[in-house]
Amino acid sequence: MRALVPRLMLPLMLLLSACSGGPAGPPGPLFVNPAAGSDAAAGTAARPLKTIGRALELVKAGGEVFLQVGTYRGEVWPLAVPAGVTIASVAPGGAVLASSIAGEGKALAFAQGGAATDLTIEDFAVGVSVTGGTVELVGLRFTGIATISVVALGDSDVTLQGCVFQSTGSAVGVDAREDATVSVDGGSVAGGSAAFRVWAQVRFSARNLTVDDSEAGLWIPSGSGSASLTGVTITNTRGTAVRIFFTSADVTLDHVVIEGATGDGIYAQGLLGDLRLIGGRVSGVGAGRGAVSMQGNSASGESGTLYVEDTQITQNEGNGLEVTSFAHADVRDADISGNDGLGIRLAEPASIKVRGTTITGNAASGVYLEGFGHVQSMVSAADLGTINDPGLNVIRTNGVTGIHFETSSIGVVTASGNTWNNSVQGASPTGEMTVGTSLAGPQSGTNFQLEANNEIWF
Repeated sequence: MRALVPRLMLPLMLLLSACSGGPAGPPGPLFVNPAAGSDAAAGTAARPLKTIGRALELVKAGGEVFLQVGTYRGEVWPLAVPAGVTIASVAPGGAVLASSIAGEGKALAFAQGGAATDLTIEDFAVGVSVTGGTVELVGLRFTGIATISVVALGDSDVTLQGCVFQSTGSAVGVDAREDATVSVDGGSVAGGSAAFRVWAQVRFSARNLTVDDSEAGLWIPSGSGSASLTGVTITNTRGTAVRIFFTSADVTLDHVVIEGATGDGIYAQGLLGDLRLIGGRVSGVGAGRGAVSMQGNSASGESGTLYVEDTQITQNEGNGLEVTSFAHADVRDADISGNDGLGIRLAEPASIKVRGTTITGNAASGVYLEGFGHVQSMVSAADLGTINDPGLNVIRTNGVTGIHFETSSIGVVTASGNTWNNSVQGASPTGEMTVGTSLAGPQSGTNFQLEANNEIWF
């Protein structure tokens, strides 16, 4: 009878083994060492595995894989991370995931959530792809990536904290597509074609980081989602710092600083959503470019609105603010000064409202109205203040004149409650104009340059 016990236990043991999916790893986290490890080892800190691939075969759902210091080049890429698994370096940046062929392959692929912490990922075509689930990427360093460091697809929810992107060539730091939600906090981006590229219905945000020497900081080529930058500094852009094309996305730049751009500082064309600039600064944009440019969709005659609030657009080599092609702008408490071109250029058809703004020291005119009144399909408007809603703008000491109508046949500007150059063209010794009066062209002076049929109402 005693011999029956082992015989009964054996099938039960085999059944339990089959149900568990084969040999299990240790109950705790798994450790990997590319130099001293063995894939036949137990996977403990003292007896690590050799490859990450083997660790991912053994790890339990939601488990942890710790990579000891070393270069992990002999893996079968990409590494598919199981649901909820965290891959982490035991020392920040000490575990290096490196492509065996520079510029090819993908390092990590997440489809069901998980995390990666403190890894260095280098020389791949794509660093990390996320197609589903909630994924946290913390303290990652990307170097030598050929195409995209992080790509978020599907309905994935990706958070990046303190990640560093050292991009080269045409590489993109973070590429967000489809219906993804992406949040970036801290870190830095240097080089590459774009720090952040946002498409489709993506919800994207980035805060408290720096972008330097990239072709673009934020690039939105299409879509209908939303994007926001908060506390971001974009310097030495080799192209346009923020590029937005033919999209209905809503975009907010909150306390964003743009310093130096070979292209435009902020350029939005065909934007049907709203663009909000709050409390930031745009300076050092190159000659012949617009520091901030808003264009509507000339084919459809539609446009969103550019809101500029408490923002400095100063010391640029070209024009400060350009509003053209059916676009609308609402400017409040801004400083548009010291630009080598025009302060504000409004090219019909377009409209603008300006309140509490300083427009001084621009080398050309302060406000330039181009072709104003020629297009009958839209009533263009330049509202610099009304009797019931005074402008409270300071429009003085600009190189040519305060307001300049150019090639305009019909046009009326309301400009009540502003401060002008003193004692010229009807201005008092303190630069005020008599409320309820108007000035008709032709006129030429340091405050106004009007053609026939042009009028300014005070």
